[in-house]
This record gives sequence, structure tokens and C-alpha cells, in this order.
Amino acid sequence: MQTLHPPWNKRRGSGGTMRALYLKIAGAAVLLGNVLSCGSAVADYWDPKLVAKLSQALEEENERQKKHNEAIESKLTPEILEKLRQKYYVPPGPYHLYRGEEKERLTQSFWDELQRRNPNVSLLHSYITINEQGDWFVCMSTEEILNNHIQKREFSIKSSRAWTLYGEEFGGKFLSEIDRKSCNPDGEVVK
Repeated sequence: MQTLHPPWNKRRGSGGTMRALYLKIAGAAVLLGNVLSCGSAVADYWDPKLVAKLSQALEEENERQKKHNEAIESKLTPEILEKLRQKYYVPPGPYHLYRGEEKERLTQSFWDELQRRNPNVSLLHSYITINEQGDWFVCMSTEEILNNHIQKREFSIKSSRAWTLYGEEFGGKFLSEIDRKSCNPDGEVVK
């Protein structure tokens, strides 16, 4: 049995909790970094006004996302958080990467569901985690290119316990908490 270690597992405890938030803004930051780091090559292909416009759009999208998360998190009282933790219960792990017979079917059905919700998204990454008791989670990252050409990334989780968590419905903290428990495999691959 081959053991693979995903990059977010190498520094356990130092980066995994913020992975969901990272996925949302990483694409936009990479785009901005690439545009700004190209130096003279940018001048050959990019109009400085366009670069400024994209930079402004990125800042606006990041600010909009931050306000969206703050608005959601401000409404999450301790009582509501406890009810959410009960609804989105994650059984104890450890969780392994699942590459068995059902992987394709589970991944495809969740992808179809996400596309019905938003036909403009494209798939970035997906994987399934499973524990020793057979509890599984489909963990999926999607991306939408907005009208202002900025990437908007979302992370969603589907559980074998009949619940689905869509990243845009919760602030970054609660999503990160559930993500850390359910979509943080130990690196062992099981079939």
C-alpha cells in the first residue's frame, strides 16, 4: 500500500486550519503575483491600466469576501455554533485518502450537484477521505471566473452522514473547523 503525503499535511497544525480560506483567495493572489512579478514582460503584453484594473478588482473581491465572512460569523452565536457542530458532525478519524471502487461515482455525483447550483464553476481539485468505520467525505474545490476576471474559489464537503457543507454559506472559521476534521487525511491511501 502506497502512502502519499499531501502538502498541507507536512506542517500539521500550522497550515491546515486555514486551507479553506487559502483556497478562496489563493487563486486571486497568484494571479496578482504573476501579473506584478513579470516585470518588463508585462509591459509587452499587459496595458498598465488593465493591470491596475485587475489589481483593484482583486482588492474589491477580497474585501467583499472578508465582509461576507464577517457578516456570517457575527451571527454565529455559541448556541448556533453548537447546533451546527451537531448537524455537521464529523466522526473521529484518522481519515485516509480513499481510492476505492466508489470514488468516481461519489465524486461525480457531488460535482454534478455543485454544477446544478452554479453552472459557471470549474473543478479544481477533489478527493475522498474515509475512516476505519467507513465514514467518508468528498472534499471538492471549485473556481468561478467572475465578470471582472478574478477567480473566486469555493470549498465544499459532502458527508456519508447525509449532509453537505457549501463554503459560501459559512464564514471561514466554521468551514475551516469542519474541513480540518473531515478533509485532512493522514496520507495513507486505501482502496
